[in-house]
Amino acid sequence: MSLIGRTISGLNGLATAICAAVVLLLVFHVTLEVVMRYVVGMPLKGTIQFVSLYYMTAITFLALGVVEQRDSHVVVEVLSNTLGPRGLAVCVAIGLVLSAATAAGLAWRTWGEAMKQFRGGAFVMEGGFVLPTWPTYFFLPVGFGLMLIVALYRLGCLATGRPTGFVTHGFDPGAPVFDDPPAAADGKGR
Repeated sequence: MSLIGRTISGLNGLATAICAAVVLLLVFHVTLEVVMRYVVGMPLKGTIQFVSLYYMTAITFLALGVVEQRDSHVVVEVLSNTLGPRGLAVCVAIGLVLSAATAAGLAWRTWGEAMKQFRGGAFVMEGGFVLPTWPTYFFLPVGFGLMLIVALYRLGCLATGRPTGFVTHGFDPGAPVFDDPPAAADGKGR
């Protein structure tokens, strides 16, 4: 199963690299827009549409598989702290089943919408500038599809007791930047 885990990690690593490239492109594009608007006096057409439709959509949805792989979704630990290992495993399994079902439904629905927009050639127009928007609709089913694959794989690993074999690629944005300071010997902190 570790080959599957490494393959899934590779796909999510690719999605992460695409997200990083999109963030850099976003920064460059917005910086160029500011320079063109305030220095040259000629703003770039379609910047708001590029940012809101392309950049932000890609950054948000392509990262869903990575978030699921790192188990970085928001978690409320009201009951899980009181459960033993077996009860915790049951809660994790239920969460993975619900995540997989939700991701499957959203991937299916957004794929249908993406194909509809593709066939219709969806676009926006502002000030004579035409920007095709149909490609942006495909970020959603790809992201939800990656999330679905990871959730199903993690569920299989949980059921069989095998490790996922996921590989972390370099920098972990979910890791704390600074370690918590050690508590004082009297238990009251510093």
